[in-house]
Amino acid sequence: MNRLLACLLCSVLAAADVPAPGVPPPGPVAVAPLAKTDAEALVARIKELNEAMRRGDPEPLIKYTHPGIIQLAGSHQKFEEAVRASVKFAAGFRFESYTVGEPLPPMRAGDQEIVFVPLVMELRIEKNRLRSEGFMVGARTVGTAEWFCLDGAGFAKQPELFAKLFPGLPAGFKLPASKVEVLK
Repeated sequence: MNRLLACLLCSVLAAADVPAPGVPPPGPVAVAPLAKTDAEALVARIKELNEAMRRGDPEPLIKYTHPGIIQLAGSHQKFEEAVRASVKFAAGFRFESYTVGEPLPPMRAGDQEIVFVPLVMELRIEKNRLRSEGFMVGARTVGTAEWFCLDGAGFAKQPELFAKLFPGLPAGFKLPASKVEVLK
């Protein structure tokens, strides 16, 4: 459950108007380019989730988190409890800035279309000022319009869990890089 909380918390912590350093282009399963309206909808959804976290509102996070995360939590009730606990925990953070980067080309993973979106955020936790560079993942069933999101950076140490959520990724697929640094 603590890992889930960490994934959920990271999923709304950051964003950037420029790609995060080290974000590789998608692998060989890229599909047709993302339509401008789809990219705009995905960026808007990610901004909505970040704003919800900033104001301490768990409802959009509950509604628009990828269903695979809910399954990992064990039940919708456990998932909601984890989100509410994450939002409450983050209430002590001061979110100084965030922006959402340009979505990378979509990839196909089974019946899912996934899109990596670079993220950069600066926040203050007690006396520490942090800069997080990572990515969000937008996902939707192929042929649908509604985006669900999750934090990709939370999977950096568990890429096998990401592969479990999105079966059908190519062998050797690597997640984009993410990092957190302490600022002065």
